[in-house]
Amino acid sequence: MEEMALLKFLTQNRGASVYEVMEEFGIKRTAALYHLGELQDKSLIVLYKNGRSNLYFVPDSEKVHAYFESKITELQTDLLTLTATPERKNTILSKGGKLTLAFVNFKTAR
Repeated sequence: MEEMALLKFLTQNRGASVYEVMEEFGIKRTAALYHLGELQDKSLIVLYKNGRSNLYFVPDSEKVHAYFESKITELQTDLLTLTATPERKNTILSKGGKLTLAFVNFKTAR
């Protein structure tokens, strides 16, 4: 399960229980607890206990926004590194890793 999808779900619903996460993503309780525990270890979500019920929610949207930005930047640089030819790799990385759209004719690109 993608961490970003789980964070989006928790933000939109203003919190959820383990059973709501299980129902939304179609996973078992152990898997839901594992993914929620990972986000809790990264301090992106908080566990609120009220008697026997536990509710996970996102307390700080700025921290989550920064997490999303870092993930997007990481994905962009990975994409550029994978798609760049050896000649262009140095120029792309020197530009700061900004993502641009380019069309390549693969028949004549050799």
